[in-house]
Amino acid sequence: MNRPLLSFLGLAGMLAIPLVIVLLVGYTPPAITPNESFFTLSINGTPQIEVNKWYFSVNGSVDHDLLFDYKSVTALPNVTEVATLQCVDGPSGTASWTGVPLNLILEGAGVQAGAKSIVFVGADGYTSSLVLPTDNASNVLLAWGMNGVPLPPDQGFPLRVVVPNDYGYKWVKWITQIVIVNYVYQGYWESRGWSNDASMNTVSGWQLHATLFSIAFIIGGFVAISGKRLAPGSTAFGGLPNFVNRKFHIVTGIAFLPIVVLTFVYWTAAFFAIRGALFFELHGIASIASMGLLVIGSLLGFVKSRRKPGLVAKHGWISMAGIYLFLITILLGLASAAGFNLLAGL
Repeated sequence: MNRPLLSFLGLAGMLAIPLVIVLLVGYTPPAITPNESFFTLSINGTPQIEVNKWYFSVNGSVDHDLLFDYKSVTALPNVTEVATLQCVDGPSGTASWTGVPLNLILEGAGVQAGAKSIVFVGADGYTSSLVLPTDNASNVLLAWGMNGVPLPPDQGFPLRVVVPNDYGYKWVKWITQIVIVNYVYQGYWESRGWSNDASMNTVSGWQLHATLFSIAFIIGGFVAISGKRLAPGSTAFGGLPNFVNRKFHIVTGIAFLPIVVLTFVYWTAAFFAIRGALFFELHGIASIASMGLLVIGSLLGFVKSRRKPGLVAKHGWISMAGIYLFLITILLGLASAAGFNLLAGL
């Protein structure tokens, strides 16, 4: 294999590093997260609960009000299931949860006809709900155990909701009450614009858009490299194969822009449907800024191709700035998925 081709493949390998990280982090089956390493989020910190004084009630549109203390709720038939708590902002943790199936509680209370929502009330004042009828109720737990031990205080002791198919804002901690109501209830975040449907799927997951962005970054990297090589007076990347020429620059540029813009638009729409907001963290701000630079740089490249002088330098530095900021956006997204959410809300 000749040296120019080796250089080309070496650059391709470097540009593919974000994609490799995304594939390894995003698509590897999750391992059990130790309790001490499990991330925590709350609206008012961890409430102080004395288990001997704690009670859990079920009421509202039911045939029978129910009341449990810690001893009686943990004595009910229980199951253990592995589920991942996925925060909308990125952090996630996987644990083995032990608790009472929600259906068992609902059957004991007798949900009345016309009921619309199951409202969960936490000791910290946080609330959320599941809409009735709910298809995944058979998987929902009122969990009192985590990884073989009682729930840690900051993970919801004595009781929390585990909803395997929904984002974490439905996983109410420190449960004191379930209320069945005959209207669609808007919880703490839902009343602030978040979707009442918190179900996770491939389209709304960060893995898909991170993969597409990382593929676009590889193409965009070669746009930048070929552009730098073709710049007047430049000696950069002179050791690359002859096919990295003006035609290569144009073709990669035409391929890059639609992929990156459409991916951004799709993710913006999918995320807005969940959060009801966009510019809540540094990752999102960097993303929209990079899109602006990349679009402007591409338009200047088109104008430059029409032989209008004086735009070569602007096209080059604006496009390079967009590529660098685009890489920063990807890295910030990976940091967000790892739990480092700069400027993010809870």
